[in-house]
Amino acid sequence: MQQKANCGTYAMKAVDKSRYCRIGCDLETEIKVLSSVRHPQIVMFYEALQESDWDLCFLVMELVKGIDLFYVLKDQGHFTEERSRILTSDLASALSYLHSIGIVHRDVKPENLIVSR
Repeated sequence: MQQKANCGTYAMKAVDKSRYCRIGCDLETEIKVLSSVRHPQIVMFYEALQESDWDLCFLVMELVKGIDLFYVLKDQGHFTEERSRILTSDLASALSYLHSIGIVHRDVKPENLIVSR
């Protein structure tokens, strides 16, 4: 159930298809998983653009303005207790949702978490 992107501003991620083959992942399966996820704390996936003769696949996703948690922690060093509670609650909500639909996120790390201001 892939949602098509309409006119607007989006993020596009270029994925090297040959890299997926080398690390033993199936890009088509990942695209199906991304298409099935709908949660306010998870970036929305819209569509994949690919041609059989391209080495790249382009993933069209929601544009989220912010910075990854790694750089925020590096810059600020810490958060207030209230901000930490909100971030932890958002992450727990997203992971709980994923687990409820049978998906395990295997790469949770500060670099993969976006903090919006």
